[in-house]
Amino acid sequence: MKVYLSVDMEGVTGAQHWDETEIGKPGYERLRDRMAREAATVAAAALEAGACEVWVQDAHDTGRNLAPEDLPPGCRLIRGWSGDPRLMVQELDKSFAALLVVGWHSGAGSGGSPLCHAMSTGLTGLRLNGEPCSELRLAGLTAAGLGVPLVFCAGDQALCAEARAWLPGIRTVATQEGRGESVVCHDAQAVLARMAEAGRAALANLSAARLPRLPRRWELEMDFRSPARARRASFYPGMRQVTPSTVRLRGAALDDLLRALLFAV
Repeated sequence: MKVYLSVDMEGVTGAQHWDETEIGKPGYERLRDRMAREAATVAAAALEAGACEVWVQDAHDTGRNLAPEDLPPGCRLIRGWSGDPRLMVQELDKSFAALLVVGWHSGAGSGGSPLCHAMSTGLTGLRLNGEPCSELRLAGLTAAGLGVPLVFCAGDQALCAEARAWLPGIRTVATQEGRGESVVCHDAQAVLARMAEAGRAALANLSAARLPRLPRRWELEMDFRSPARARRASFYPGMRQVTPSTVRLRGAALDDLLRALLFAV
């Protein structure tokens, strides 16, 4: 069994301020260490559950937050960005049995975290087929197109609630709850224990995992903080500017929209 683990930072326990998520800023090293601990905990759980190989993507900002030595033996780490439109799940393919995500966060405009966003802080909203779209939903749909189920999610409470509503049966572990510009953190040690237990359980019940239904049509809308950025994005082939700050793209496949995100954001 080969498992893919994508790790972000804004949804790890204690993430509250943007400075903590940027290399060289105050608080970054503490939060990086927490990101590494949560990633290592879930990777170890996957190996204990029978995974022969765990691919871990450092999916935060520069992609240079995790180091190979942070992870247990049996893991391969993806650092940096290749330019692949699959973005936070680059290298994912049909050879993987499951997708797990750690440290992920609720979507733009959701209020679920002080750090909520979708792909870029330059976007104030992202919608897929008319519904709010988080990074989790993009990754889960990308995986589903390859026949790979999203079976585990750890991040802020709002994201976990979204995951359960969208994918009944998914195992989730909430790390904290957003309250305006603050967070209420869950017990840090208990979170790690729950991650290990839920990660093992998710992979022990893969036969029960269900893929989300893929739409027959695809439409992506992006709301930009800057109207000038929206205008620039409107020059992407097929993209239309529908308001001063909003652009829309219709595509035959999800890959069409992912390529647009890569170049337009």
